Amino acid sequence: MRAPPDNGTNSLRIALACCLAMGAFAAPAQTALGTADKPLRAPDVAYEPSEMRVVRAMLRLAEVGKSDVVYDLGCGDGRIAITAAREFGARAVCVDIDPQRTAEAAANARKAGVADRVEIRNEDLFETEIVGASVVTLFLWPSVNIRLRPRLLRE
Repeated sequence: MRAPPDNGTNSLRIALACCLAMGAFAAPAQTALGTADKPLRAPDVAYEPSEMRVVRAMLRLAEVGKSDVVYDLGCGDGRIAITAAREFGARAVCVDIDPQRTAEAAANARKAGVADRVEIRNEDLFETEIVGASVVTLFLWPSVNIRLRPRLLRE
């Protein structure tokens, strides 16, 4: 769904997919914020990979293109960001709190040949800077989406 225009200049598009039972939430292992074996704090939801048909539907819904910067909050294995880069031509940022997931996302981005267009961040999605995003994706529990909503609309 599209965010309301901000004086005609806000191009932020938000594709939200809520998972009622489980959602994806993961983190990169390469920043100073987390370690390779210990998350910054407990994840808000358990990791469960998004189905690729859902990933593609989210990116189509958000009308992702070559000029976009896609942020995936709770990136898991990086499949949304990697697909945005590989199939839609966008640049992407994976944000996750679990360093095991972010290490996996980094390896997957390298394997897919898009590591130069996918940034991996081991950060708390409630604290990571998202002002550079043109598209934000998340596949989390509704309660987490609600907590993020004010920030998404503000930034």
